[in-house]
Amino acid sequence: EELNKLRIEPAQPVFEVQIDGSLRQVEAVVTARIEGARIRLTEGNGAFSVNIYPIEDKKDELHYYTENKASEASFLRRLLELGFTQTPDGKLRLQGENEILRFYASDLPKLRQFATVTTGDRWEAATRGLLRIQPKAILSGRDEASPTGGGADWLSLEVAYESAGGHRVPRNEVLRLIRSGKSSLRGQDGKTYVLDAEMCEDFEEALEDSHSRFGPGQQLKVPLEAGEILAAFADPAAINSALGEPMTDAELRAILGDAFMKMLRPYQIEGVRWLERLHRSRRGGLLADDMGLGKTVQSLSLLRLALAGAEFETANQPALVVCPTSLLSNWAAEAERFAPELPCVILHGNDRRTQYKALKTKGIILTTYGLISRDLEIHRPQTYRALIMDEASHLRNPDTDAAKALRQIRATSRFALTGTPVENSVQDLWSIYQILLPGYLGGRDDFRDRFHKPLSSATDRKERSRIMERLRRRVNPYLLRRTKGEVAKDLPAKIEKIIWCPLTAMQQEYYQRLLEEGREEIKLARKRSGQGGSRATMFTVLLRLRQVCNDLRLLGVPEPKGMENWTSGEEAQCSGKWSALREFFTEIREIGGKTLIFSQFVSMLKLIKPLLDEQDLPYCYLDGSSSDRGEQVSTFQKDESKKAFLISLKAGGYGLNLTAAENVVLVDPWWNPAVEAQAIDRAHRIGQTNPVTAYRFVSKGTIEEKILQLQSRKRETAELAMDDEPLVMTGLNESDLHELLE
Repeated sequence: EELNKLRIEPAQPVFEVQIDGSLRQVEAVVTARIEGARIRLTEGNGAFSVNIYPIEDKKDELHYYTENKASEASFLRRLLELGFTQTPDGKLRLQGENEILRFYASDLPKLRQFATVTTGDRWEAATRGLLRIQPKAILSGRDEASPTGGGADWLSLEVAYESAGGHRVPRNEVLRLIRSGKSSLRGQDGKTYVLDAEMCEDFEEALEDSHSRFGPGQQLKVPLEAGEILAAFADPAAINSALGEPMTDAELRAILGDAFMKMLRPYQIEGVRWLERLHRSRRGGLLADDMGLGKTVQSLSLLRLALAGAEFETANQPALVVCPTSLLSNWAAEAERFAPELPCVILHGNDRRTQYKALKTKGIILTTYGLISRDLEIHRPQTYRALIMDEASHLRNPDTDAAKALRQIRATSRFALTGTPVENSVQDLWSIYQILLPGYLGGRDDFRDRFHKPLSSATDRKERSRIMERLRRRVNPYLLRRTKGEVAKDLPAKIEKIIWCPLTAMQQEYYQRLLEEGREEIKLARKRSGQGGSRATMFTVLLRLRQVCNDLRLLGVPEPKGMENWTSGEEAQCSGKWSALREFFTEIREIGGKTLIFSQFVSMLKLIKPLLDEQDLPYCYLDGSSSDRGEQVSTFQKDESKKAFLISLKAGGYGLNLTAAENVVLVDPWWNPAVEAQAIDRAHRIGQTNPVTAYRFVSKGTIEEKILQLQSRKRETAELAMDDEPLVMTGLNESDLHELLE
C-alpha cells in the first residue's frame, strides 16, 4: 500500500543568476535551487555538475524528484539567446558595450521575470549612472458609445517615454534612435539614458495593432476592445477600471447561490468572473482551459448571470449554444443540472421552427454546427443575449458554412470554448477571433502576412519568439487558458509509456514493398502536377503504411493458404502488435481497473473485439456510426463489469468524461500530439482519483516511430509559441511529409 503512494517526478528547479562585471564584460553564474539544495549549472549540455538525484521531498517522504534535463536545457538556451557565451569554467560571458547596454535596458528586466537575479558590486558601480527609458500609456478617460448604439467606445491615453525619475524623451526622438540603431543618449544632467529599445518597438507595434489614433500632442484614442493590448504599458488597475471591474464573490453568490458557489473550484470562479466581465462590456473571448477543467459549467454560470433578473424576462433575448451533434444531449443534461431555472430547447430534427418558437423569449437554445447555416434565416433576425460555441476547433477554417453563418449571428457577447484553439497553424486563431471580435485581428490577408508567413519562414528561435510575443499580446486579453498542472494539483499523475512492437516477417515484406512503390507513385505525381501536386499521393502512401503497421488485414491482404480462419495464434503473422496487446490485456485482467482503447481505424477496433472476448474483458464500443453514444458512456462509467471501451479517435475527441478508466491504449500514433492528448484526457480530468497511464503501441523502425519524432518536434514548437503551453500545433506540411516517407 505504501508503494502505491510513492510518487517520482521531474524536479521543477528555481533558477538563480548571479551577475557581475562592467560595461565592457559581464559574467553570469547560474545555479538551480531544489528542495533547499543549490546546484551549479555546468557548461555544455545544461546538466547539473553533481548527480544528487533522486531528491526527497522534505514534506513528503514518499515523494521524490528526478533530474529535469528539458527544464535545464531550456533555461540555458534562454541565456545564450541573450548573447551570452559559455566559458570553460562553466560561467556565461557577455562582451561589448552596446550589447551590455541592451542587456541592461531590455533583457535584464525580462530575466528577472523567470529567475532570481543577484548583482555584484562591480555591476552596481558600473550601472549607477544609467537610467532606463521605457514607454508608458497614461489613461485619461473613456468616451462611451451612444446609448442608441451609434459609434463606439474609446479610451483616451497619453503616450510618454520616460525614466523612473521622470525624465521624458520626445516620441520622435525615440523613433529616431530606434531607426539609427542607437540605444542611449546623454542628458543635460550628465546622466546616461538607455532606451529599452525592444520594449519601445513592442509599444509602437501595440499602437499599430490597437488601431489607435493620435490626436493633439501625445493624446491617443484607442478602441475599447483593443485597450487591453496596451495594458502592459499602462497602469493595469486604471485599464481594468475603465473596462469594468469583475463581479465580487458577494455579487456572484447573490445570483448563483451559495451552494453553487461552493461547488465551483476557485479557478472556475475566476473563469466565470472573466466571462461575465467581457459579456458586460459587450465583447467576447476564447475560454481555452485544458480538457476536463469544466468549461461547460463555467459557461452555464455565465448564462445564468447573463439571463438573470427582470431585464432578461422582457428582453426577448435567449442564449444560443452551438456544439457538435454528439454533444447536444450532454449540454442539455448539464444545463438541467447547473442551470435548472433556464428553459432549454434542442433545436434539432424536422420541426425546428416549432421548437424555436417555444423558446422565443427566454432560456437556452442548443443547436449544431451542421444546422446553424441551414437555419440562418431563423437566427438572423434575432439578437441573442450570449453566443457560446463549444469545441470551437470546428471553426478553424473560416470558409466553412458554419463559420460564415456564425459571423452573421447577432449577439451581445460571443464566447468560444476549446482546449486546443490552434491545431494546424496560427491562422486558426484568426478564424475563431473573426467570429468573437470581428476585425480585431485585422483582415485575413493582413494577419497572414504579419504573423502566419513570418512564423512559417522564421528559422531563428529568438525571431520566432518575438513574433509570437506580439501575437500573444493581441490575443491574450480575450483568451483564458489554465492547465491541469496549474489549477488541478490534486489531479492524479499522468504517466505515458511506449510499447515497441517489431514487424512480423510478413508485415516487413509488405511494408518495404509499399514504401518503394509509394515513392515511385510520388515521383510520377510530381512529374504530372509539379512539386505540390504529390501531396494527395503522399497521404495515400502514409495511410497504407500506417495500416500495415497495425495489421495487414486493414489493407485487405488476401488470407494466405492455410490461414483462412485467422485463429489467435496465426493472426500474429499479420501484426507484431497482437502478442504485445494480448500480453497487455492479460496483465490488465489480472491487475483490474478499466481501459480505454483508441485507434484511428475502426477496422482495427473491430479486430480487437475477439481478443477482448478471448481475455474475458467485457467492453463498450463507440465509433462515428454509433447512435447510442450516451448509453455506451453511461454503461462504461457505472457498470463495474465493463472493463474496456473501444473508441475511434475521431468519435472520442469531444465531450467524453470517462474517469472510470485508469489506462489508455493508443493502438496507433497520430502526428498531431494535441489529438492524442484529447484522447488521453478523456480519463485524466476532474473527477479522476487514480493515476492514469497511457500506453502507445508503436511498430519499431517504421513510419510510426517517425511520427513520434514528429510529435516531439511539434511539442517543442508549441512550447516556443505559447510559453510552454501546448496551444499551437502545426499541420503536416511538405517538409513533414517528406520526412515521414524518407
